[in-house]
Parts: sequence; C-alpha cells; structure tokens
Amino acid sequence: VMSESKLLPAYLSWKTAAGMPRAALVTGSVLGFLLCFVMRAYPDVLLKMFSIAILNAFTTYVAQCASYLVLSKTFSTVDRAFRSPFGLCGAAYSASVWVAAGVSIAVFDPMSLVAYLVLISVMTVYYYGYAKYHQSFSGGERKVLFVAHVINCK
Repeated sequence: VMSESKLLPAYLSWKTAAGMPRAALVTGSVLGFLLCFVMRAYPDVLLKMFSIAILNAFTTYVAQCASYLVLSKTFSTVDRAFRSPFGLCGAAYSASVWVAAGVSIAVFDPMSLVAYLVLISVMTVYYYGYAKYHQSFSGGERKVLFVAHVINCK
C-alpha cells in the first residue's frame, strides 16, 4: 500500500480486522462518486478522461516492457515460473505498439495530451517536492527488495 510507504497520507492504510484497507476503499469510492457527478454535469469531460486514462495505461505498459527488458538482463539467473515465448523481441515489439498507440492519441486528441502532461507534471512535482523526502519502505517492499538483493549478490 502506498500509504504504508508514506507516499500518500497515512490514514489511507487504516485496515479492518480482516486486513482490508478501509480508509483507502472509502476515499477511492467517494472520489469516484464525485467524479461521476462531474462527468454528469460536463459530458465532454468523459471523453477527455477516457483518453487520459488510456494514455496512462499505455505509459504503464511501456514501463512494464522496459522493466522486463532491464530485469531479464540484470537478473537473468533467477528461476521464473513463466517465461514469455516471445522473449526480449516480444517486449520490444509490444513497447513499440504502445508507443505508437500513444502517439496516435496525442495526434488526434491534443487536448487530452495536454491534460495528461499536466497530470504527470503535478504528480512529478508532488513526488519530488514532498514524497521523496518522506518516503520509506513498507514491510512488503523490504521483503521483496531483500530477496532481489540476495539474488543479485550471487
């Protein structure tokens, strides 16, 4: 949970006895509900929001492909339960498809591109202005990073 790493407010990590992040679910639901009212009042916002969401998804997919390429070189000795039959070429091809799709949205809907860039800029300023200096590792992140460190030292 990002709030356990202090990237988001700490109250978002409040959990129920069963371990469900109650505050995060309620906050996300309220924000989503408010967004529904905004889209109802301004129908044109819906198309822009969709394009912005798609651009965010494409950015995430390109980042996953890049991570696959880097990690397959850096941690090539790690045993994996699944190996892509397309390998590095498949990841590079997939990244190029996502980049081309993102460029097509940028060309045909430049206002969504501007909104996307503003959103990314705001999040970047937030990270480098606040979160970077308050960030810590959560328990789950410590476990994953420890395993990666041990594997990398072999």
